[in-house]
Amino acid sequence: MNHDNRLDIVVVNYGTDNLLVFFGKGDGTFSQSNSYPTGPNSTPFGVLIADFNDDNYLDIATANTCEESDSTPTSAAVGDINNDTRPDLIIAHYSIDSIGVFLGNGDGTFASETVYSAGYNSRPTFVALADLNGDDRLDVAVVLNNYFSVGIFFGYYNSPFTVPAFYSSSSMLTPFALTAAYFDNNSRLDLVATAYDDGILAVYLQFENGTFQSSTIYDTGNNTGLYSVAVGDFNNDSRIDIIVGSKSQPTALVVGDLNNDTRLDIVVINYSAVAIGVFLGNGDGTFSSQTEYYTGYYYSCPWGLALTDFNNDVLLDIAVCNQCGYNLGIFIVKGDGKFSDQTTYPTGLNSLPTGIDVGDFNNDHHMDIALVNYEKCSTGSLSGSYWVFVGDFNKDGNLDFVAALSLSGGIGVCFGDGNGSFSNIALFRTGTATYPCCCLGDIGGVVTLWGDQNRIFLVPITYSTGLNASSQALAISDFNKDQHLDVAATYSKSSSVGLFFGYGNGSLSNEVTYSTAVNSQSRSIAVGDLNNDTILDIVVTNSNTNNIGVLLGLGNETFKNLTTYPTDTLADPVSIAIVDLNKDNNLDVAVTNNRANSINIFQGNGDGHFRLAFHI
Repeated sequence: MNHDNRLDIVVVNYGTDNLLVFFGKGDGTFSQSNSYPTGPNSTPFGVLIADFNDDNYLDIATANTCEESDSTPTSAAVGDINNDTRPDLIIAHYSIDSIGVFLGNGDGTFASETVYSAGYNSRPTFVALADLNGDDRLDVAVVLNNYFSVGIFFGYYNSPFTVPAFYSSSSMLTPFALTAAYFDNNSRLDLVATAYDDGILAVYLQFENGTFQSSTIYDTGNNTGLYSVAVGDFNNDSRIDIIVGSKSQPTALVVGDLNNDTRLDIVVINYSAVAIGVFLGNGDGTFSSQTEYYTGYYYSCPWGLALTDFNNDVLLDIAVCNQCGYNLGIFIVKGDGKFSDQTTYPTGLNSLPTGIDVGDFNNDHHMDIALVNYEKCSTGSLSGSYWVFVGDFNKDGNLDFVAALSLSGGIGVCFGDGNGSFSNIALFRTGTATYPCCCLGDIGGVVTLWGDQNRIFLVPITYSTGLNASSQALAISDFNKDQHLDVAATYSKSSSVGLFFGYGNGSLSNEVTYSTAVNSQSRSIAVGDLNNDTILDIVVTNSNTNNIGVLLGLGNETFKNLTTYPTDTLADPVSIAIVDLNKDNNLDVAVTNNRANSINIFQGNGDGHFRLAFHI
């Protein structure tokens, strides 16, 4: 892009209506990006680079899906369609079932669009240009989502494109992207297409006359999220290879020593990849490559996650709630950090299991599971059970559990009898339209319910967080070292952290808030002593500004100004954990990035400062 003979990277951001340019340094690293807006509500989906005005500088074109048009352009390709040495544009119009051709004038402007139908309700998603029949004219290959097929428009000199020829694949139900390459070394271009929800590649080898054979299907093992494809000779064997981009969408993270090597490991839920991912720790703050274990084909929607030893072999196993699979999945560790295939236990048709916790409920020294189902309402009509927590709430030596009932405006408590049986659910209201998860979202408040030893929780006390705060998560700790528990909560709409300090008599102070920056949308929260001063500090994830924020406690009910550390670009950080990952006696931070499909590790220096060590 800047004529320094170093490759640069251009990225369009679908959610923030801009494009980023990263300039290469020539050593495999890149400068911080320059941002360029693509227009309000433009929602760019495709990008291409060419010299459109013949000035020997590369220009950028984007396909903006949500401009003031009903055509929904989702993909663009550039090439000289009419052999006049001027770059032309081809656009896939998803909503009007067509491709559009803009012939370039060579000065950065284009002739009026010519539209070619791709078939009624075909829904084209992606276009590519290549000379597919060897006549020295560029042809158009287009992915037709609703036809489960690829369409070919052949180009002819000074003539419109032909009516498309269709090549379908019954195995590819959600085709999305494609490219052309010489896969069988016979001088005839072939095609490969991805299916974003099916996790497969379809390869179409070409006959001599510009027609294509039936597709050969290759399963990537990734059941969703194949949004892009590229080709190249990646292992220098003179054969063309294929690489695909997938969307894992990590939503939750837990930490534990999975292989008993005294090194902490990480387990994440990859929601869109319908899998859990395991990263084994090396003990120095770095991790092995991810090993994925699938939680069910297509739409299992893994959600809740727990680690414990289920078979008494002193090794941690994994339990996961599969929302759309309507089951509980168990992965038993084999001893080397690898896990068995998933064993599932049904939770009931349309149950949507969401929350999970573990404990020994019947005192037999075997770990049991408490699980809540959002739709199967054993916790009460329209309860919407969302989270579950295990503890001995009435101090009788037996484990109980509590569920947040998001649709019923309350919590439900089942008291354990120590033999695996529980009392009928006791409902305690948090208020109308409160929608409790782990704190209250719609009324702008935090609620405490004080319990006694007679299985009774008293009338809730509500502490206001302000209108439109939209509380997301909370943590309970002693932040001011007065030996009384305090409450900290994150707010996504007001982009702040709220502190309520406990007086030790069941009441809390008025709220003290700390901004996490305008429109940062704070979500998760974690607590730890980050600078080794014996005073607790706070870390939050800011999903809209793509960073984590650190508040260092002073021990006197105040905190230092927020310090932020950037996560990956367009990361949407959602889940966070504080732990010493590299055994230097300083706490580190691990965060999952929902949209960037990654994990960031921030290594602590022991003085409250961090550095982004790497991402995985």
